[in-house]
Amino acid sequence: GEVSIGEDFLSRFVTMTSILDDPSLAQLKTVLKVAATAIVCQEAIIYGEVSIGEDFLSRFVTMTSILDDPSLAQLKTVLKVAATAIVCQEAIIYGEVSIGEGTIVHPKAVIIAKTGPIFIGKDNIIEEQVQIINTMELDDNSPQKAIRIGSSNLFEVGSRVESEWIGSENVIQCKAQLHANTRVGDGCVISPLQVISKGQKVEDNIVIWGGRNQSLRPNARENHLSMHDKHLEVLRKTLPASHHLKK
Repeated sequence: GEVSIGEDFLSRFVTMTSILDDPSLAQLKTVLKVAATAIVCQEAIIYGEVSIGEDFLSRFVTMTSILDDPSLAQLKTVLKVAATAIVCQEAIIYGEVSIGEGTIVHPKAVIIAKTGPIFIGKDNIIEEQVQIINTMELDDNSPQKAIRIGSSNLFEVGSRVESEWIGSENVIQCKAQLHANTRVGDGCVISPLQVISKGQKVEDNIVIWGGRNQSLRPNARENHLSMHDKHLEVLRKTLPASHHLKK
């Protein structure tokens, strides 16, 4: 199909090759310590002194443990998909979920409205293994608390979102985690592996990176939007051609 690949893709593509071609690797003494219950695949490439603890296992089985939750069988699934949305059949959806116009949900994305509904706006992209799960605690004054997501957001592979509010035009990058009862404004970037802790609020146009570091970058929104429409256009051509869709 029609594919456009920018310069940054090249740098990422050659990074692994250039790392493994480093002759100094042959000089490293490899001492690998793996916790008894950890799982390390044989194909993983490891050099030097490395210790892998129990948490490695917990991350590995996260998706499995979510889907093994017996309470999912008790949820009544009411899925509303707008006419122009694309939701792949392999996406895993439980509970009351509404998906707006133009939004794209990849195969193996997980959306679970466990303790309340999830409302997703228009033109969002939800990639593989993203988890959007409503786990907010209920009380007598509010028997249901909804997750509300705005428009033109990108949720990258493996990110986990439990926030009560996500604005518009944000990028939640790979394996970032947004805990329950958090809020994210508009035009933000949550960098890979970053954690937004319970109760935290991220204001508009903020980039979160390197642990607790954050900076105000209004141009981050412009950079995201400059590619987002092209991203949507490509997915709207390719996904229906290669996957069955939820009606």
